[in-house]
Amino acid sequence: MSEIRSSQLDAAKIDQAYPLVRELKANLTLEAWRGYAEAHLGSATTNQGHRGIIAAEYRDCIRGLLSYDVIPDLVDLTTLSVRDVIVLGVPAGQPAARSLLQQLFAIAGAHRCGAIRITLSEPMSWLAREWSDPDGELFRYPVICFLPGSSTPAPPGASWRTQTLSVSE
Repeated sequence: MSEIRSSQLDAAKIDQAYPLVRELKANLTLEAWRGYAEAHLGSATTNQGHRGIIAAEYRDCIRGLLSYDVIPDLVDLTTLSVRDVIVLGVPAGQPAARSLLQQLFAIAGAHRCGAIRITLSEPMSWLAREWSDPDGELFRYPVICFLPGSSTPAPPGASWRTQTLSVSE
C-alpha cells in the first residue's frame, strides 16, 4: 500500500499543484501561482533565512501544500513561519495533514527553531484542532496556530493520537 509522503514541491509539479492552490485562492491565475512557487523554490535560502513549499503526495497526486519561512525571532530566536496551508478536507485530509506536520518538525529541527507558527485560512481552520500545541506538550516544538482575523493563538487541540475527554464535576 502506498503512503502519503511530504517533501519540497518539485519544480516540475508546480502546475500540478495549481488546482489545489485554487481551493485557497479561487481567483489566483496560473501565472501568478507559478511566479510565487518559482520564487520560493528557486532560492530556498535567502538573506533572511530559509523558505520553501512542502507538498503531501499520495499516488502522485498532491493532497496538501504549505509555504514556510525560517525567520529570526526575538522571542524564540528562530521561528518556522507557515502560511498558505491547503489540505483536502476531513477525514480524507488527516493523513496529508499529519505528513505535512511531520515534515514541519524535520525542518524546524534542521534549523533549530524554537517554535512553529501557523497562520490558517478559514477553510483550513479545522487544522487548529489537529495541530495546535502552544506549550509543546504533544509535539517536540510549540505549534502555535492562528485562525483567520485573530491575533490570539488557537487553544491546544486534540491530536490524531489523543481524544478529548469530557470531565464531569
